[in-house]
Amino acid sequence: MRQLVLAGFSALVCLGPAAAQQNDCQGDTRQEHHPGNFNFVTSSWVEDAGNRKRYVSCVANLDAGSDLLVHWFIPGPYKEYVPSNRAKPTHRLRDDLNPRPIQGCLQYGGLQETVFADFLGTAEDNDRNKMGDCEHQAAEYKEASAGVQGLPSEGYSDQVVVYFPSDVNKPRDTMLELTGQIGLSVDGDVYRSYFKYFVQRLEGRPDGKIENVRVEPRFPVGGDFFHPAFVKFNENGPVQLTEKGSIDFLVSGSRESNWRSVEAYYQFLDTESRVLAVVPIPLLQEVTK
Repeated sequence: MRQLVLAGFSALVCLGPAAAQQNDCQGDTRQEHHPGNFNFVTSSWVEDAGNRKRYVSCVANLDAGSDLLVHWFIPGPYKEYVPSNRAKPTHRLRDDLNPRPIQGCLQYGGLQETVFADFLGTAEDNDRNKMGDCEHQAAEYKEASAGVQGLPSEGYSDQVVVYFPSDVNKPRDTMLELTGQIGLSVDGDVYRSYFKYFVQRLEGRPDGKIENVRVEPRFPVGGDFFHPAFVKFNENGPVQLTEKGSIDFLVSGSRESNWRSVEAYYQFLDTESRVLAVVPIPLLQEVTK
């Protein structure tokens, strides 16, 4: 297992486009896929994150000159583009300390074709996998069993890189690149969920419009608690994407309680509220008796 490495936001901003190329999907479940004219790699690995685990899945596009639209149902990326000769890692914070190999469904291209790709996942991932039934796989989010860990006093952080068009009808010319840092910082019985980011047009793509994109959270688990907490700090609901910014909200509870990791996401939406990309949020929910 790899050790978790935390990086400051300022370093990410300086790296810019290079941040996406630091990971070439050389993980523990690496597979090459060559269906038709497509050429891509999938892999996954698990890192230590204090008393929890950081599950990482990755897709690398080996084609020159074409973007790959991919949807890896459970671990991600989720209906996102991977530009030519780039890699797209997806990070998920989980309580499950016993990763297991899972064969999951992955759609690619126009999302009409499917392959099976191996990844390291949790017991809940395995339950959702539905024995390779791609039509119904991951239809529902499962609420994980009660966590046995407290709040991480040192906090938690993931690097983020995501590519998405500002116009789904012209994905190549309007492709944007977002790099940043997403995580949580703990202060007593409260933790701050933060998402710091920097957005720019992908090199050679002239027509991307950052002002046409909004960001909103999705809380499949615990929405009755998390959504009001988000709205309290972001009164207008969806947040207008800017070239550089931060999205934050506070979560309160008891430091002495057990906390479990839960499914949560930031969705990037266009002017017609179509989902352009999805980023997992590292989020913890207090376990109440």
